[in-house]
Amino acid sequence: MDVGALVDELTARVSEELDYTLEADSQQQAAVGFADSEEFFVPPVLASTPKVMVSEWVEGAPLSSAADLPDEKRNAAALQYVRFLFAGPSVVGLLH
Repeated sequence: MDVGALVDELTARVSEELDYTLEADSQQQAAVGFADSEEFFVPPVLASTPKVMVSEWVEGAPLSSAADLPDEKRNAAALQYVRFLFAGPSVVGLLH
């Protein structure tokens, strides 16, 4: 295994993930793509720099709170999340 190439690739991907300008572009693309969805909402980006991204505030429960729900509701939340993830490539052209 070429460890140097692996480290270079990981460094590039981590740097990419931490660039909020790129993240803002992707989130805005998702916000536009899901704008007409009755099931999913992606907040629009209001402003961004390479180190900061500001999007519209959305009230709601965090996905992590589903762990405390009864099985039926927890499973429904998980299914909805999976549907959102699988919809990304076809609706928005992005894989989360």
